Amino acid sequence: MPLRSIADLNGPPDEITRRINQAKQLSVLYDTYVNTAQDGHEREPGIHASELYPCLRQPVYSLTNTPRKPNVQKYWKQRFKMGQKIHDLVQEDFEQISKATVQTEAFRIATAMALQMNCRIEFQKEAKVRPELQAIAAYWKIYSACDGIFTFIDLDTNEVVLRVGLEIKSEAMDGFAALKGPKFEHMRQGHLYMGCYDLPLMWFFYLNKNNQNNTKSEAPYLVVFQPEIWQELEQRFTEIHTHAYNGTLPERTETVICEFCAWNYVCEPRAEKIQAKQLVRSKNESLRPQGKV
Repeated sequence: MPLRSIADLNGPPDEITRRINQAKQLSVLYDTYVNTAQDGHEREPGIHASELYPCLRQPVYSLTNTPRKPNVQKYWKQRFKMGQKIHDLVQEDFEQISKATVQTEAFRIATAMALQMNCRIEFQKEAKVRPELQAIAAYWKIYSACDGIFTFIDLDTNEVVLRVGLEIKSEAMDGFAALKGPKFEHMRQGHLYMGCYDLPLMWFFYLNKNNQNNTKSEAPYLVVFQPEIWQELEQRFTEIHTHAYNGTLPERTETVICEFCAWNYVCEPRAEKIQAKQLVRSKNESLRPQGKV
């Protein structure tokens, strides 16, 4: 018999139990889906901003088109999904602010603030960095995407008077509290976008995942382009291309990223330790208390 309404709970106990046991399979279905879903997405052979640091092997593997074979645990898959959704919601907010067709109170307030600056503000999300779009990207074979670019346009002259890049990151409570400014690798990633798009400023927008606070568009999170960081990046690009050309590999830089790196199958960094950590995490997840029905 079915169990599709409260009244059906008065049916035969054995049948009710059978239906409840079917309901209990929902979490198994979900966990199976997440664990077997395709990891990540295919990327062009080249340098990608998110893979520049900390390990130099990642961009070398990517540039040489070494096959990606990610084997990502559910823990990391869900964290990546949460991070992507945070990116999506922040980008959507800025898109709504910049669209004149959205006549909401929030839009009117944002428009009034822009008018005080005698500007209108446009927002472009996912600004692509690709060899066919920028000469710098073509020279270094860079593929990536800046989270967003703000363009301020003077209302009187219709001239572009200001351009600001946006880099979105999310942090848990402890990580957010520990921030003193953009993280080392994030600063380099942001400068890659600044260099390719000729952006003088970049706002590093960190969102606290626990209380939804975010960093302000002022120092130290509003960053002016720093030539010395770009020079450092060019040195790193050169090293990557040199290794790729010579068929050599740089030394490993082993971090937690090795757990979900798409090339750990060939690099094999501390394989036993990583596998042990993954087994412990999987075991802990399986031992979490379950609600009883």
